[in-house]
Amino acid sequence: MPPKGNEDYVPPKDKAEALAEEYESAHHDRAGSNKSAPSHQSKPKSVR
Repeated sequence: MPPKGNEDYVPPKDKAEALAEEYESAHHDRAGSNKSAPSHQSKPKSVR
């Protein structure tokens, strides 16, 4: 995960949400072939 300058001083909750968004966006391309993640398949890919 590449470090981001603005994530050094954000509150823990915001940082966790940011990391969650990065994780989802990073794995969005694999969500279509990943049958073990139905939660991703239920989300429209146009959200990101």
